[in-house]
Amino acid sequence: MNLLKNRNIRLVIEYDGTNYKGWQVQKSRVMHDGPEAGSDAAIVTVQGMLQEAIKEITGEEVGITGAGRTDSGVHARGQTANFHTSSGIGVERLPFAINAHLPCDIIVKSAEEVASGFNARKDAKAREYMYVINNHRFRSAIARLYSYHVPQELDLEAMGQAADCFKGLHDFSGFTAGAGQKPDGDAGATRWVAQNRSIHRIAPTEETSGQSQRLPPTYKNIMKLDIERRMEFIYIIVKANSFLMHMVRYMTAALLEVGKGKMGPEDIRLYLEPSPRKWTGSRAPARGLFLMKVEY
Repeated sequence: MNLLKNRNIRLVIEYDGTNYKGWQVQKSRVMHDGPEAGSDAAIVTVQGMLQEAIKEITGEEVGITGAGRTDSGVHARGQTANFHTSSGIGVERLPFAINAHLPCDIIVKSAEEVASGFNARKDAKAREYMYVINNHRFRSAIARLYSYHVPQELDLEAMGQAADCFKGLHDFSGFTAGAGQKPDGDAGATRWVAQNRSIHRIAPTEETSGQSQRLPPTYKNIMKLDIERRMEFIYIIVKANSFLMHMVRYMTAALLEVGKGKMGPEDIRLYLEPSPRKWTGSRAPARGLFLMKVEY
């Protein structure tokens, strides 16, 4: 009997998402001539690279669960993930062993053994993201992959007022990629919400620290939304129980429209409940977004 069969390992991971099609493993159809035409080929993702590295050191096919399904090109300073293994490698040695089989743009920062039932996605209480804007009149040769260049003068006071509109428990179906997409920390799809627009008028319950069972999955609780300037860079820091697909990038685009004077701070409320309006403006590019930390 293998007493280590149920080891559950939690990792904290940092990565540069530039060269990856997001966190989650996915498949793509390869169209070419020959006997293998139409066969599946793996797309390079962060999750896939980690699973391959762990297989190299344990000999096991493992499935890694991440706390956030970051988009293609999004970075992370504190992604959290877990996997089950029967390997006897000491937890203090695991980061070194895994990192030896990872490219330079992915690094495991720490590892610890946790309870067998722990799930990095389902057990997360809050996730914090940071969006970086280069507000200098010139683009940056060095920071170009890690920030969004916005040369126009921005009204940070107005942006702060708009940020206050986002805070608290709201229906964010107006700030997501659309029906059928799975949110960051929720296993349920949102298609049924879009099919029944009247559900947006459901009154929130008193439970605001997490997602209430009475509310559709498009309701999210924004616990923090701060906007800070440090020299020529502006940092938008947002913390919530979970996020919908592209939600932070749509929110950032809306805040920038306020900062440019193209809409007023209170206009943000037009896209929150009970309005069925959807933000149709562009979303901020992925390269400026970082998953900073996950709280449990």
